[in-house]
Amino acid sequence: MFSVSVILPQQSLQQWTSTHGRALNEAEQYGAVKMRLFQAFDEVEDMMAAGRRLLVTPEILQNVLTTLNVQ
Repeated sequence: MFSVSVILPQQSLQQWTSTHGRALNEAEQYGAVKMRLFQAFDEVEDMMAAGRRLLVTPEILQNVLTTLNVQ
């Protein structure tokens, strides 16, 4: 068992707001962070060594929210 930090930087949120004309609510932010964690389990071969600190970049934010059908 180990901890993983998923970071959603203010810059990513600001870019989303600028692009979409509205801010994400807390549930949408939570959903994006959760999807980033799930994505990492699929993409990072050794989470213990390489996946302990995950970043939600503006591109990742857009992709995961598109998957969740958030516009």
